[in-house]
Amino acid sequence: QVAYDVTGEALKTATAAATTTGQVAYDLAEGALDMTEEALKVATAAVTSTGQVAYDVTGQVAYDVTGEALKTATAAATTTGQVAYDLAEGALDMTEEALKVATAAVTSTGQVGSVQVSHFGGDNNRTCGIRCDG
Repeated sequence: QVAYDVTGEALKTATAAATTTGQVAYDLAEGALDMTEEALKVATAAVTSTGQVAYDVTGQVAYDVTGEALKTATAAATTTGQVAYDLAEGALDMTEEALKVATAAVTSTGQVGSVQVSHFGGDNNRTCGIRCDG
C-alpha cells in the first residue's frame, strides 16, 4: 500500500511537472511566434518604407535632373538663336554695305568712263576729238 501510494503520488507529481513544463514550453513557443510575426511585420514595413523612399527619391531626382536639362537646353537654344540672329543681322549689314560700295563704284566708274564727243578747234565739220570728264 505504501509503495502504491508513493508511486501514485510520484506519478501525480511527475504528471503535474510535465503538464506545467509543457504549458511553459507552449507559452514560450507562442511568445516566440508572436515576436517572430511582429519582427516580420516590422521588417515588411521597413522594406515597404525603404522602397517608397527609394521610389520617391528616384522620381524626384529624375524629375529635377530632367527639369534642369530642359532649362539648359532651352537656354542653349535661346543663345544659339540669338547668336544666329546676330550673325545673320551682321551679314545683312555687311551685304548692304558691300552693295553700297559696289553701287558707288559702278556709279564712279560710269562717271569716269563717260565721255563726251565734242568738236573743238578748227572747222567744226572736219576736226573731232574725244574729251573725258572727271
